[in-house]
Amino acid sequence: CPQTPSASRARLRRSSSSPSSTFFSLKTGNQYTQELFLKHTEDGLKFNIFGFNRNKWEAIEPQVKEWLNEKLPVWLEQQPDWFNAVAKATIPDDMVTSPALLNEIRGEDVLAVLSSRRDSIVTLLDLDSGRDSGSNAPDPSDPIMRRRKSLAQEAREALRDE
Repeated sequence: CPQTPSASRARLRRSSSSPSSTFFSLKTGNQYTQELFLKHTEDGLKFNIFGFNRNKWEAIEPQVKEWLNEKLPVWLEQQPDWFNAVAKATIPDDMVTSPALLNEIRGEDVLAVLSSRRDSIVTLLDLDSGRDSGSNAPDPSDPIMRRRKSLAQEAREALRDE
């Protein structure tokens, strides 16, 4: 049954107020991430910016850096629940302008978190672990497999040197 243009517009208006329209946005991932930081006033919520890929918030990086360096001394003194070793480990070193503050947030507990992350990366790179000699085993003569194995070995050596 053909519809008149006014009937189509009325249906569109009705559907735009439906709950399903709340799941659609024209914002990019970058805009969404930046907005989360800029609109929140609570430090714990703003701090979530470090859980996102840095490329998503590079446009507001100077603001994030200024806010972080202003708040770090307060958090180190007050020790809010959300400012734990895992949270501290998400802070990129170059975002902290004071070497003394950087040393303070990189305590043993944070270094343990960072070390465990590095270990898991090496495990992912280590193509020999968990491989069986069945048909799914990589061909050792494959140049790509040799290169990946070489990179895994380099990563293990670099971690040993730290």
